[in-house]
Order: sequence, then structure tokens, then C-alpha cells
Amino acid sequence: MIEKIDYIKKNNGITIVRCYGTGQVLELPERIAGLPVTELADHCFAGEASVRYTAEEMQTAYRSEGKEEEYGADGSDGLDGADGADGSNGTDGADLPVLSTINIEEIILPRTLKAIGDYAFYGCRKLRSLHIPWGFQRLGGGAFVACNQIRRLHFSMESAEKTPRCLKDFIPELPFELEVIMRAEAGNADSKAGNGDSEAGNGDSKAGNGDSKAGSAASQKGSAGLGAGEEIRLIYPEYYEDAKENTPARIIEIVYHGTGYKYRQCFLNGRMDYHQYDRLFALAVAQEAPETVLRLALSRLETPKELLLEAKERYLSWLREEYQITAEFILQGERMKLLRLLAEEHYYTETILEYFLNLASERKKAEEVSYLMEYRRQNFKKKKKTFDFDDFSEN
Repeated sequence: MIEKIDYIKKNNGITIVRCYGTGQVLELPERIAGLPVTELADHCFAGEASVRYTAEEMQTAYRSEGKEEEYGADGSDGLDGADGADGSNGTDGADLPVLSTINIEEIILPRTLKAIGDYAFYGCRKLRSLHIPWGFQRLGGGAFVACNQIRRLHFSMESAEKTPRCLKDFIPELPFELEVIMRAEAGNADSKAGNGDSEAGNGDSKAGNGDSKAGSAASQKGSAGLGAGEEIRLIYPEYYEDAKENTPARIIEIVYHGTGYKYRQCFLNGRMDYHQYDRLFALAVAQEAPETVLRLALSRLETPKELLLEAKERYLSWLREEYQITAEFILQGERMKLLRLLAEEHYYTETILEYFLNLASERKKAEEVSYLMEYRRQNFKKKKKTFDFDDFSEN
């Protein structure tokens, strides 16, 4: 929880310079002293604060007692003045630790934020997840240097048809395998951290819905939109670059290893190009680990934004070929929605279904076993034995 914030006023907005308090998940306030928070200063969460801001322009705000998201510096709402006097919550913040580097795992940026300064998260080695608002405009240089654990970025969208333009600025800065979650902002004002584990799929669909077109209809439309609060999920594989000397030409060549670099270039006029993203799947199958390809394929099937029918069939075909690792992944956790989603997409053959059933039974997954058995009963009925008199005739 953030108890104290050092800030400066800039262009009718607030630039946060330093945060103090405790906790591993931080939600930054949208307003301080009545002004919108629009920027994070250089080195805001780094180990050492930036020296570009003078003590004369710096001000301090404290959290109101019992009001986690209310901060101010004018004293009118029970907060201290800019001179650092004690606030009504009975603390001057002198003993509060700086929120930086090793003690932060997740940060939820305010919807009013427009810019992040240079090296803002430098050295945040435990930072794993970041929430970026719609309308964000500028990412400073080196913002994620030495942030080697970031695995998930959450972006809010103005609408399902407009992916955030800042996406193309963030993902090249993070070369490790990355999950990007874009969520339609409408109806999602109260969304908090921890929504990253939801699974797409019709949770109310019933087993054996072999004639259901819910999954394929959106794929065939290609440009089908999302409802308020729904998500688009994308997986970006890892990549790294290597500098090789070309001695005869006297130049240094940069060589990229892994498909992650190509996936991070899938943009057209600043917006996400889903068709280009899907065309790279064959390359990912050839170069990436099966586990990465599995997550990539399932993410596209879960949230089929602009997913063409031929691309969907490529994902399903690979999942059928690798049905064993698919079953392992789905049955290692609580992923009933994925089982239903695959049923809607006519994924199961008799062989695949038997493997899923046996594995679910071994792992004592009662709900999954019940669902799969019902699906088998409705879709793979046993053929009645028939006899011919020739079967009993003597040779």
C-alpha cells in the first residue's frame, strides 16, 4: 500500500517522483491534490531517485486514513501540507520504505497516466505484471532495463475495435516470453489486478454440443468485436539478439534468434495486425518449444479476434497432432472452459477423447471426467453388433 508520494506539479498535472509504503502490488492514484496524475518521473521505481528534480519544486502527499486511493497536499481532506508536516493519519512518513526494485511484483497505473519517464522501472527484478491505461502516449528510454521477470502486460482499450497504439512501444522492450491481455475498458472501471488467469470459452455450454457454432461463427466473421469487459489475449515468444562481426565488410550484423522478434513486428499503421500474427504460426512450430506453441494456439482460440477460418484450422490441427501435451496442460489445472471450447471447435476424435478421459481419471478430475464421458455418449455412440449367418457357417 502506498502511504506517501513525492511529486511535482507539471502542466496542470502531477508527476510522481517517488512512492513510499509497503506491499508488492501497487495501485497508483488517479489524482493528487485535486490534479490528475499524468506522468511517472525518471527513475520513479528505480533503486536511486533521479537528481533532475530540485527540493524546491518537490511536494509530498499522504494517504488519507481509511481512504486507500485518496491523496492530497492541501490539508483539506486530512492530508499534510507541502512542507512535510504530519498528516491526520498520525505519521510523517519518515520511516516508510521506498517502493522500488526488489519489493514490487505488480503495478496498476492510473487511467489518467500519459507518460513514463526514462529508466522508471530500472532494476525492478521481481516486477511480473503491469497494467497500462488507454490513452497512454510516451514510454521513456530504458524503462524496463534489468526487469527480467515481467511476463504479463494488461492494456485497457477504448473499444474492442481499437487496440492501444502504445502496444508497439512496450513489447519490443521485453524480449522474454510475454502474455499481453487487452481488455475493453467500457464496464471495466472497477477491474483490479489478478484478472489474468481467466479462460475464454462458453462456461455455460453443455457436453456433447457437437452442432454448436458459437466458437466457429466468430472466427468465420474474422472482425467480430468483443463485448464490454471481454479480453484479447496474445502470446509473444522469447527472442534474443546477437552481434556478429562481418570482417570483410567491416560491419557488425545483428542476428535475431527466436520468432519473438517477428511476432513483435505485427503492426499495420500503428495497430495490431492479427492476420500477420497468425501467419507466423508455422515458423513458431518449427522454432519454438511445444509448450510455447501450445499457449500461443490456445490463446488465439480463446480470444479469436479477427481469427480467420484457415488460421483457426492451423491451430486446431497442431493441437490434434500434439494432443498429449494439450491434455497435460488442460488437466493440470482448473480449465474446464478450455475443455468446452475444444468441444465447440470439434477438436476431439475418439483417440484424443480416450486419452483425455484416461488422464483425467488418473488425476481424479471428477468434473472433467463427467463432462468428457457425457460428450462421448452423445458424439461417439457405440455401434451395435450385427451378425450374419455366414459368421456361423462352417468353412
